[in-house]
Amino acid sequence: FILRDPRDVVVSFYFSAKYSHGLVEPITTWRPHLQKLDFHEGLKFMIDAMKDVGYFEVQRSWTAADVDKKNVKIFRYEDLANDNQLFLKNLFDYLNIKIPEDVFIALCDRHKFENKSGGRNLGEENLNHHYRKGASGDWINHFDSSLQTYFKEVTKDLVEILGYSE
Repeated sequence: FILRDPRDVVVSFYFSAKYSHGLVEPITTWRPHLQKLDFHEGLKFMIDAMKDVGYFEVQRSWTAADVDKKNVKIFRYEDLANDNQLFLKNLFDYLNIKIPEDVFIALCDRHKFENKSGGRNLGEENLNHHYRKGASGDWINHFDSSLQTYFKEVTKDLVEILGYSE
């Protein structure tokens, strides 16, 4: 499994649903509604929408996985965002995937944020691009205290259970 701070998922999916995601359901339903809402209300809408589709409960269920078993491993998106080469090395090692070093390096380079985003550096934002920012922890720039409280009311102890701090 690959976990990501659910607050970052809300922010990322808000921007994706509002600006850049392909028009498939539920985006085709959500986008016109998001276009009418201010940013704060849009994030609240996304928290509710993600709750309604069961996203938070799916993440919660992953914490019950028996990670002591050989065939279950939890990875973190933040590790991928911070160092995709180390992340992929650890993933390939876990899966016992062997590829030549030059092929591995080319694979990592091809999938770096800078190459997926059209040349922007990690953390440089483009609201209209699917690869908007690429940085983890961005929720702190968007959740005011009322959104933090609302998120906690909706998701209860999810952040703590997943190992993220308040």
